[in-house]
Amino acid sequence: MLSLRTLVADLTDESLRTATLVGLASIPFTVALSWDSITLPHEILSNGGINFDATISATAIFFAGAVVGYLYAGRPVEVERASTRAGVVGSAPMMVLVLLALPVVVWHGSSVLRVAIVVLTPLLVVMGAGFCAVVSLLGSILGKWVAEQIGRGRPASVEN
Repeated sequence: MLSLRTLVADLTDESLRTATLVGLASIPFTVALSWDSITLPHEILSNGGINFDATISATAIFFAGAVVGYLYAGRPVEVERASTRAGVVGSAPMMVLVLLALPVVVWHGSSVLRVAIVVLTPLLVVMGAGFCAVVSLLGSILGKWVAEQIGRGRPASVEN
């Protein structure tokens, strides 16, 4: 079982600080790339019905994963673990969007919709963070490959 102490130790792991910062740095780019397709909470109740549409661009998260894959190639910390961290941190705009839209939909929706939202929201948040982690992981494969092709991440050969 995961204890609170283990969780805090994982979240404050010094070896993943760069991955966390890269994930945070991707957030403004994710918001900028997704801005036109996001339905803001005050726009949800348009046309007399609930209209929630949000397409979050994963481009910035993919490139964050590529940067993490490049930077962590050859380090003792696993590239996969670091890129997962960057992806989950970079998923913050999606989490915020879902959580901002919830009160509007719950307040104005039917009772069936309210129950569905309360039940499905945790699942959607976990699935969204997981999706962003996978996208970042795919980017890290590219970044690690680039690092290996140009010589970064390879152990230096010892010559006598």
